[in-house]
Amino acid sequence: MVATLPKPDLRYTWKVTASSFLGNTLEYYDFLVYGTAAAVVFPKVFFPDASGFVATLSAFGTFAVGMIIVLESAPPNRRGFFSAWPNTGGFSAQILITGVFAYIYTLPDDQLLSWGWRIPFLLSAVVLIVTFWMRRSLHETPVFTEAVAGDKEGEAGAVEAERPKHGPIRTIFVDDWRNLLLIIGLRFAEALPYFLLTVFALSYGSSALGLEKTQLNNAILIAAVLSFISHGVFSAISDRIGRRPVYFFGAVVVFVMAFPFFAMLHSGSMVLIVLGYVLVLNLGHNAINAIQPAFFAELFPAERRYTGAAAGREIASIFAGGLTPFIATALAGADGTRWPLVAGYVMLGALITMFAVWKAPESFRRDLSATGKTVR
Repeated sequence: MVATLPKPDLRYTWKVTASSFLGNTLEYYDFLVYGTAAAVVFPKVFFPDASGFVATLSAFGTFAVGMIIVLESAPPNRRGFFSAWPNTGGFSAQILITGVFAYIYTLPDDQLLSWGWRIPFLLSAVVLIVTFWMRRSLHETPVFTEAVAGDKEGEAGAVEAERPKHGPIRTIFVDDWRNLLLIIGLRFAEALPYFLLTVFALSYGSSALGLEKTQLNNAILIAAVLSFISHGVFSAISDRIGRRPVYFFGAVVVFVMAFPFFAMLHSGSMVLIVLGYVLVLNLGHNAINAIQPAFFAELFPAERRYTGAAAGREIASIFAGGLTPFIATALAGADGTRWPLVAGYVMLGALITMFAVWKAPESFRRDLSATGKTVR
């Protein structure tokens, strides 16, 4: 008989949440600092002999190559809320990066291109040390421990006992391929606008529109700060009404705002640019990003939860995330006049996500234990 899971320890849950938040901050910091450098520095440092357009494409091409414990430790009725906070790591990293590059931009060009651009990369060591200190005392979650114990005791059931045992990676591609495809589709309306606004727009805004880098940096900073509020709100709502409605809402906002965002960017008005960033990121992207960890992990059984959610997310990162700045730059063209193609690209991604949400099951009441039954 499967043992009853212990009542979640909220104090430990917050510790796990903080640890995961710092880990994600470190991951996104390293990733986004590369993206920012690819937009404003690398074309001149590593591709000095290429035209501005080709150099930017080359830098974003290398960017594409570079491309979940909280859920099981949280109270069942607050899984969305607690698992949302690690996903704000990208925005905390963005705040750090924006602050660092605000200083970097003040350096003379020769210093910026020789040694200044290296400073943000070196600072990631500080986050690494803090994250390691936080994670050294964490242990496996009750759900994972139960799943391992049940597997050892042969309680997986007669059907599972007769099935040849494969590794988790092979199993998810054989048994969970539908969920993997769902996750790939679900990521488009999240990853496309995020990397479009935080990476591509930095290059496009300065080269094609003549905007100051500090303008776009400040817009990103404001949206990053507001993301902590929006993540808390959207994740709490998803714990009450479900993951699908909130996710679908975010995808619709991204779809609707694709063309208006570029109009706001082209206006050159700081107020309109900030408004565009807030609407796309805080109202659209954040509604998706806040519940993504819970939604993805809840699609898989305990023994394959981390592998399945991580595999789907990282595969999607290549197509929906890492390639976005490269594709957007190519679509916009050397002079940036083909920006409607970029907006259409975002709308297509949002449509793919809306279809995936329609096909996905509702998961917010699903039991995460070995039984996998729905809970009320």
